[in-house]
Amino acid sequence: MLGLTSLQWLILASLVVGGSIVASLLRRLIGAVAKWLLKRVHVDADAGLVKAVARGLALSIVAETGKLLLPLVGLEAQTAAKISTWVDALAITFLVIAAYRFVDLVCLRIMDHVLRHRENGRGAATTLAPLIASALKVIVIAIGITLVLGFLGVNVAAILTGLSIGGVALALAAQDTIKNLFGSVMIVADQPFAVGDWIIVQGAEGIVEEIGFRSTRIRTFADSLVSIPNGRMADMTIDNLELRKLRRYRTLVVIEQTTTVEQTQAFVDAVRSMAMSHPLTVKEPGKISVALTELSPVGLTITVTIFADASTLPDEALFKHEINIGILTAADALGIRLARHGEAPSSPPATANT
Repeated sequence: MLGLTSLQWLILASLVVGGSIVASLLRRLIGAVAKWLLKRVHVDADAGLVKAVARGLALSIVAETGKLLLPLVGLEAQTAAKISTWVDALAITFLVIAAYRFVDLVCLRIMDHVLRHRENGRGAATTLAPLIASALKVIVIAIGITLVLGFLGVNVAAILTGLSIGGVALALAAQDTIKNLFGSVMIVADQPFAVGDWIIVQGAEGIVEEIGFRSTRIRTFADSLVSIPNGRMADMTIDNLELRKLRRYRTLVVIEQTTTVEQTQAFVDAVRSMAMSHPLTVKEPGKISVALTELSPVGLTITVTIFADASTLPDEALFKHEINIGILTAADALGIRLARHGEAPSSPPATANT
């Protein structure tokens, strides 16, 4: 094979084994230096990504260095040139792999640095970084494939010409992909939501986990993952609950029909006073409403509407819990019982919350 003697194969095998050992040591050295540099610039980098970048760089350096030792094998000029070409292609491949992983390593940090002076810069960086990383990865792979094919003697120009001839057919076949790409650009430009926002769209509600080139992924509160093409997402009505300045809580409390007028009024006053005294409620006109809104065979319906300054979902849940406990406490103190739902009233029952 390749016209090599047993001694030449032995020397080549020794070079490969020695190169592997050197690459392992060099990978650790590059990894240690990279971690030190990243700490100096206050970047909390993923250890796996640092290791992948260091490995690619180390293998590329060892491959190119090892090519210089090929004359020691005593190969014929044609064979040496062929092996040298493959070594160059291999070195480029390792370098492309390192660059591919390097994009993930630094993209979010760079976006943070660029957008640090913008309002909600961190959120914008979290949204834009995956998109820019995907674009850069495509560019890295395209350049890498072009270089490797060039080293191997493939006519890249002919391939590109063939691709341009089939470009129209490809564009027709990729209409949905192009639509989704423009949809992702529109989402990034308009910023109706960012990664981490709680949104409601047609068929899904949850936290935005990723905005990609093709689709947006939403983690629902049932812990399932919903992927919606960006082409559709750009045309949807998006309710971004994360941008609410205040949180509205509305509940209907149905008490027994036999409750006296005095008890009812006392209960309404007690619930309103409890709501006013809560530290998170907004004490502005029209932001707290407690009133008897309906008389029905089932009972007396009291509508409680409160706006709260609760910035997070856990704060909102705790606020609702405390308000509900306050309502039950006021009812117990006045000897008022909630109505049994033998018949459904025209409005939602006491458990209906928004």
